[in-house]
This record gives sequence, structure tokens and C-alpha cells, in this order.
Amino acid sequence: MGVSCSYGIGTGNGKGVFRMADKMRKYNDRTSLASMVPNVVDSKLITKTIRIFLSSTFTDTTIDRNVLMEEVFEPIRVMCRQHGVAFEIVDLRWGVRRESVTDHRTLNICLEEVKRCQETSLGIAFIAILGDKYGWRPLPPTIPSNDFLKFQEHLDDSGRALLNKWYLHDDNAVPASYTLQPINKEFDVQSPNAETHEKAMEEWTKVEQKIRSFLYSAIEKADLSDNKRRHYLGSVTEREVEVGIIELEHDEATKTTMAIDRRFENIDVKSENAKLYINFQGNEADEDSRKHLKKLKDEELSPKLGPDRFFPFHNLKWDNEGISMDIHGDYIKEMCEKVKSLLETNVRRVLSQIGPIDKLEEEITRHALFCREHTINFVGRASILSKIHKHIDGEDPMMPLVIYGESGVGKTALVSKVVRDVQNRYLGSDLAIIYRFCGTSADSSSGRGLMLSLCRQIARIYGANEESIPQTYSELIEEFIKLLNKANADVPLFILIDSLDQLSDENSARQFLEWLPRTIPNYVRLIVSTLPDVGGCLDRLKTFGLPTSHFIQINRLDKDDGPAILDGKLKNIGRTLTPKQRNVILTAFKNCSLPLYLELAFQQCRDWASYKDISECKLEADVDGMVNSFYDSEDGALIQTMEQPAWITCASFSHDQKHIVTCSDDLLVRIWNSETNTIIGTMSGHISEIRIVCFSPDDKYIASAALDQTIRIWDVEQQKQIHVFHTASGVWALAWNPIDTTLLTAGDAVGYVYFLKIRDIK
Repeated sequence: MGVSCSYGIGTGNGKGVFRMADKMRKYNDRTSLASMVPNVVDSKLITKTIRIFLSSTFTDTTIDRNVLMEEVFEPIRVMCRQHGVAFEIVDLRWGVRRESVTDHRTLNICLEEVKRCQETSLGIAFIAILGDKYGWRPLPPTIPSNDFLKFQEHLDDSGRALLNKWYLHDDNAVPASYTLQPINKEFDVQSPNAETHEKAMEEWTKVEQKIRSFLYSAIEKADLSDNKRRHYLGSVTEREVEVGIIELEHDEATKTTMAIDRRFENIDVKSENAKLYINFQGNEADEDSRKHLKKLKDEELSPKLGPDRFFPFHNLKWDNEGISMDIHGDYIKEMCEKVKSLLETNVRRVLSQIGPIDKLEEEITRHALFCREHTINFVGRASILSKIHKHIDGEDPMMPLVIYGESGVGKTALVSKVVRDVQNRYLGSDLAIIYRFCGTSADSSSGRGLMLSLCRQIARIYGANEESIPQTYSELIEEFIKLLNKANADVPLFILIDSLDQLSDENSARQFLEWLPRTIPNYVRLIVSTLPDVGGCLDRLKTFGLPTSHFIQINRLDKDDGPAILDGKLKNIGRTLTPKQRNVILTAFKNCSLPLYLELAFQQCRDWASYKDISECKLEADVDGMVNSFYDSEDGALIQTMEQPAWITCASFSHDQKHIVTCSDDLLVRIWNSETNTIIGTMSGHISEIRIVCFSPDDKYIASAALDQTIRIWDVEQQKQIHVFHTASGVWALAWNPIDTTLLTAGDAVGYVYFLKIRDIK
């Protein structure tokens, strides 16, 4: 059906069609549909976040980074917070997990974070602090087969033997490559015993140096482009700068990046701290690293960024302590002033473009991003989608459509797909499509919050008086019905509400569904989804008098959909499987054809190399078994799982074990009943990733800490924030005094430890 065709939602007599694009209307007297009905495929659709990757070598820039955190980033963070914008600094020099080092994933983690900042940040996304140290040069974690064979041509037998021992050929990579094996293949670097770990790392370092010597010699002799040679020989810091600045178009680099070039006049290589500030080769300064760094600064960064964004600080006096506030205070002051001036100018420009805080637009954007995330790699469900679109395109039904199915069957992905399909079909028309995924935000977790949010959005779309919208639950129900009648032939209304079962029991909104209309006006479509056995939603919907044709059950995936879905997921990450490995996945899927099961199976097999023994390619039979397989059976077993619609960053039991508190990447703190596995409260306030939550000793309060540089105290019974404390940097550690509820301690990324005395609680 083309854009000009009818959409099938009644005329004045209820039997006509719902025309989407017959009349293209200009909105001069009310808010544009663009902000109230965002397109989920729009790449510019992002949360209000300024996220900056801070690139530097570690040992020589500690003071520089700490002062920037305190004197520059903190006041800018406060300014951003006042405008509802999260300001985050990503500084991976604070540490990468030992497992990532063992598996040689450090470089990839760093580069992925650089790209994530580029994709999500408003304005500046990358700042480099470059001293006289070139930094760590890791072995390449993977080498394409063509290059690896070239390198072997320039090695003797001992060199080839060593590389063939540590690099194994993987046909499952696309294109095929050689993969560096984990350190613990031969050395016990994961030992909990510090002495054993240290000794193992010393032994690995010797082997690493031999591999590097052979490999670098072959790379220098091989016929490679300068860019590819740097790809193999560059330090982690240079690779970050390469992705963060050099590979960008000139206009983008001069808008979203900056770099600091700090150089000492003469570093005494015999000084005790010299190794912290320059690279060494044995007992001598590494001349090759110095040349690489000088070329990076003088030939690439300086011309690329120009004087407005490349800040040179040369000929600093060397001190045996390295950087010192006493000796280098002028440099620190000037450096901070330049960074602050440029960053503040950029941030103020962003804030002026964003405008004042609009909670409704933030809510709409949050659900649009959630929707987009759940349509990635969507495959299959053709027959179900056909039924839903037939309902949409048919004569006005005057009643809601209900989608239901067991947990893990893919209801949310299906609803998201419907949203995306409808938007694509009527792109450019004045269709007003509204959708909510219950439980993914505070306003979508209760009946009152949901009603208020929907009423405000509908009012803006149709130019109604938003100020007159009531606040009480019962009045909001009446207002919702009135606003639905605003829909018309020029601007029809399409509403989808996913996961009714995720609503809280507040006002009995989930139990009775009084807010959900039994009949709907002309020019309106309303689709809802729910689990069949949680919250009583489906049983209640069956009392609405809806015809059986208005209930669509989603069953487990068609077994024939498995291959296409699996292949699509693997293709997306540049991987494949051997025929035997693929058969293991698809055979298991035939016995448990849930989308969630296939996703978990994919997460296990995505890293299977072609050389992995097929006897080690095993999968559990069901979802619980798959989740449990992520745990070491010797350490314990999984006894149950609870689902929430967001990535959980921390979870903690109450001391009486009656409740669980979680925090997640949707910036919400949730309280669970641990006996019924249900959410009983949802609280919001943080504007950046929450890292930790915990109960007070008496279980009356919850403390949460986040990268937005705040610690928040919540009243469990009232489910509201009662205190907020501000810190110098993002908070990563938090603990109550085990005896005194009024005492709390926390630690941030700068290195400060906070001791807090909380007033007005007992």
C-alpha cells in the first residue's frame, strides 16, 4: 500500500478510512510533529548527553587529568545539569578489567568507547593529552590472513613457529584472520594469588617481547601502506587519536575534538621517574617511540586541528618528580584556561540549541531509542505482522487490539517493529504515532504517570491546552478519553502500549486497567501487549467484550526463521560459524524456539573460533539453563531470574531479604518484591549512568551513585528522593555504615573518598 492509499480508520460514520497522507498539513499554530513524534530511524535521535573520551597515557598525565576533572569538567557538569544535560568524561586509564587484558581486548574496548562518544555526544567528543610518552604498544589482537601470510615470508623458522603458536587461524572471522590466543593459555595470570599472578605476567612479558620483535621486524619489511603499518605498530594512545581525530573529516574534527601537546625541555633519562614520562627500550630512551609521537603531533594533529584546537606547551622544565604543581603551576593554569574556554563555548552553543528542559520530550526520546534498539536485526514474524497490519488497514474496529505471549517470545521487538513499519510507510505524512514501553521509565511504570505523559503528548500534537490537564489518576482517565477524540482525518492517531504487565500496582492500574478505553473514537488505533500470566492483564482484557479477532497470540518462533536470524546477527558483527557449529545452534533452537533463547545462544557462539573443538560447543536446553551457563557451576547455581526492560548496572538485597533494589541504563532505580519477583516502585532523578545502589542498615532508605557526580538518598516507603549530594567526579563506590544509618561513604573517579553525614533521617 502506497503513501497515498487509505489507512483504514473510519470517517464520521465509523465505516470509512483513516487517511494518512491525503492532506499534508502545516503546523503553524502548534508544536511540530517532529518533536512529538520522532522517527526511530533518525540517527540524530539521541539522549541529551555530552560524552567526552579523554585520551592520554596514564603514568605521565595523572596531575593534568585530575586538575581538569576538578577545575574544568566539574563546573561544566554543574552547568549542564542545570539544563537537564548529562556531562560525562570517559577515562579508561582508571583501569580495564583483568579479563580484558588477558584476552587482548583492551585496545578494542578503548576504540569502541571512542566511537560510542562520537555517536552519542552533543558537541565535543574527544580530548587528547599528549606528553613525551608514546605509550603501550600492544600486540595486534587479530591479523587478517593475507597480512599474516605476508609477515611469515619475512620470518625465520623460529619466528614462524612462535607466531603460529600464539596466533591461530580463524575462518569464522569475515574476512578470515589469525587471532592472538589468551595469555592464560600458558600462564596463570588469572590466579587470585598475587605472587603467582605477578610471576605469570613476568613470564608472559618475555614471550610478548619476543613476539613483538619478530612481528615488528616482519611488518617493517612487508609491503604495507603507512596507515596499515601504523595500525599494527601504533600505541593504544595513537590508535585512539587516529579514530578520535585523524580519521574524521576536517570540519568534524575542528568541531568535536581538541588536543594538548605538552613537552619537557630535557628529560633526565637517569631520573628515577623518567620511565613514567617516556618510553624506554631496555635502559635507554626508546628513540623509535619518540619519532612516532613527534610525527603524530607535528605532522598530523597540528595541521589537522590548527591553533584553535591544538594547544602546544613546550620546553617545560624537567623535575625529578615529573609534573609538579609548584614548578609547573603556570602550565597547569594556562592549559585549564584554554580547555575550559573552548569547552564552555562549545557546551553553551549546544545548550542554546537544545533549549530549556522539556521532560515530555525526554520521555518521548527515551521510548524512541528503546524502540530503535529492539528493531535491530529483526527478522521473521511475517504472518503475525500481516495480521496486525490488516487490523490497522481495515475498517474502524472501535476497540483495542491485544497482543499477548509468554515471556521471551518477542512481544516488545514485535511492537517496536510495528512502530518502525508504520513510520516508514507514512514518512512525511501527518500521522501521529505514540508509543510507550511500560516499565522503561518512571512515567511509564505507573497508571498515573502513563496517563499524564500520554495526555500531554496528545495535547501538544493537537494544540490543546496542556496546562488544563488534571493531575489526579481518576481525572486523567477522563481527560485521556477526551483527548482521543481530538484525532481527525487530517491527523489520525496511532497508539501502541507495550508490556501492560510491567505497570506497578499503584491505583490498581494494572489490575483493573480502568484507564484503557473499551471503545475508541474514529481515526484512532490502539494496540496493547501483555504477558498472559502476570498481573492479571490478559484476564481483565477478556472482560472488555473484545471479539476474539482482537486477540493475537505470539507463539514461539517458526523453526524455519532460526537460520536467517542467526546468520543476520553474525553478519552484523563480521562473523560466521562452521557447518557443525551452526548445526549445534539450530538444533538447540528447534527444541526451544524462543527469540530470547536464540539471542542467548548467539551471545555464546559469537566468539567461537573455527578452531574451537566441536565437543566444547555446547548449549543448554532452555532459557534458564542458558543463563545459568554463564556462571561457573563450581561456584554455585542460578535459582531464578527476574526480567526488567533495561540493562542492569547494579543490584542489591535489603538486609531483611524482602526486597531487591536495581539500577539500570535507563537511569531508573527500581525496588522489587523478592518473593513475588515484581517491581513495586520506580524512582528517577539521575541524568547519567547509575553505577551502584544499596539499602541502609535498617532498610528504610536506598543510596544510589552515578556518573552524573551525584549521590542520591531515597525513602523506600514513600519511594521518593529526600537528599542529593554532589561530588567532584563520577561515583564508582558506595557503602552505608553497617551500624549508623546516617553515615555513608563513597569514592569517585578522581580518587576522593567522601564521608557523608545525612540529616533528617534516623
